[in-house]
Amino acid sequence: MSQVDPVLNLDLPPFEPVNRRRGGWSGVAMVTCANKSYFIKRQKNHSYRELRRGFRRTPTLRREYRNTLRLQALGIPTPEIVRYQETNTSGFLITRQLNGFQNLENYLLAVEQSFQRNHTMAVVAQTLLRMHLGGLHHGCLYGKHVMVKPGVQPQVALIDLETLRFTVRKVHNAAKDISQLVRHTAGFSENDVQIISPLYEMHLPGFTELLGEQLANLKKYSVHLDSD
Repeated sequence: MSQVDPVLNLDLPPFEPVNRRRGGWSGVAMVTCANKSYFIKRQKNHSYRELRRGFRRTPTLRREYRNTLRLQALGIPTPEIVRYQETNTSGFLITRQLNGFQNLENYLLAVEQSFQRNHTMAVVAQTLLRMHLGGLHHGCLYGKHVMVKPGVQPQVALIDLETLRFTVRKVHNAAKDISQLVRHTAGFSENDVQIISPLYEMHLPGFTELLGEQLANLKKYSVHLDSD
């Protein structure tokens, strides 16, 4: 028995529906110990073949572990890693819960336009820009993946990082990520976009035009932004 099996075999209530495919599964559970909460992401027979490892099978979870470290190296907050363990096709990742945070969609739906909201969205923009300037493309950026902690000094953290990839097309993929965030985050307003766009344009010229094109396409298919 590997060091992974005892954790995979634990009977834990799922935090979200278990994803089952091709004879394997991936799931997340939340546990509390000594008044602290942790997320345990587990995968069994859930792998891909990685070029850098000679096409050997590698657990998909390694991507999230590696991308978490990459974002931390860029100074971008993520859940704290407590432990990571893997075999060729399975693994688990334990992270500490982000106390006091809520996902961006819930925040935008609950808070009307205000100085506090503008301030929080500016920090969201700065955090995502740091990721994009670091040459990373999220590829599946929804409001539920951006965690915010409002306050005098708002905090922003990113979660669910398995889809992150390196890219040389920084401007194109930054616009793609942000347009996807707008599309998949209820409560996003035109004002929120106007907070993000100028900052990106300053560091990634051409971003505003690309984002405008993609948002126009979204509106064409009846996906609209909330008005101020």
